[in-house]
Amino acid sequence: MRVPVGQTRPTSTVWAMSDDGAPRETSYRLPMRLLDVVVAPVTLFRRLGRARCYVAPLCCSILIAGVASGAFLQTSIGQALLEDARLQTLRSLRARLSSERYAEVAAQLTVRESTGLDVAIQTMARVGLQAVLLAALVYLILLKWRGKYVRYPAVLTVFAHTALILAMEQVFLMALNSASWSLHRSATLEAMLPFLRGGDEGGLLALLLHVNPFSLWWMAATAVGLSVVYRAAIGLFWWPMFALYFLVLLPTVFGGGSAYVRGPMGHTGLW
Repeated sequence: MRVPVGQTRPTSTVWAMSDDGAPRETSYRLPMRLLDVVVAPVTLFRRLGRARCYVAPLCCSILIAGVASGAFLQTSIGQALLEDARLQTLRSLRARLSSERYAEVAAQLTVRESTGLDVAIQTMARVGLQAVLLAALVYLILLKWRGKYVRYPAVLTVFAHTALILAMEQVFLMALNSASWSLHRSATLEAMLPFLRGGDEGGLLALLLHVNPFSLWWMAATAVGLSVVYRAAIGLFWWPMFALYFLVLLPTVFGGGSAYVRGPMGHTGLW
């Protein structure tokens, strides 16, 4: 369907490219697309095809993530936890620093105290840049394979829609932190099941506790979207991402890292 001269394409309509290269119109409004990211990603990306519609879903994901991450720290519980984290940091530094150096660090921590707005801005920037940069990385890696048929905006559309899953993680963390009076970096099994913490350190249980279900969900949805865009098997994208995820996770587990902290709000990301 061609657009007459002097008319613009409606914002509520997704324009995709058919197999013969002609644009085709698919009525697929943004609320339905965001819902399908959660309940039916296969249907979502099959309907989108190689459509270029990344601005609205990415902006929605960025806004949701920013509000969810910053709103909790603006509450009385969040402020109390931030103050508790600052005091714990100062107590741990007192034994390791001289009196002069300790006074300087204490003054800096007071001045640089995190606020809900600071965390919200950092989270919004991180979610947005993550989608843009990961889409660019995938596009460049696969450029020689399917670069003739796939353009960067089509790849970015996939990451823009699946960014909603990372935003939903922040919503979940807001509820989890409020209920547990703690600050968690990410929604790992360790944060969800604290009664399993402190058992088999460095073993299989520790590895499983560091797994983030939202990250696995994000990878699965992204693999589905990329398989549609590049017209390839889902496993071609899922298995490399899955393997890379656990390769990054292993040093954290066996290095004694933890997905649980009583400190300032941590990063938002895949790991």
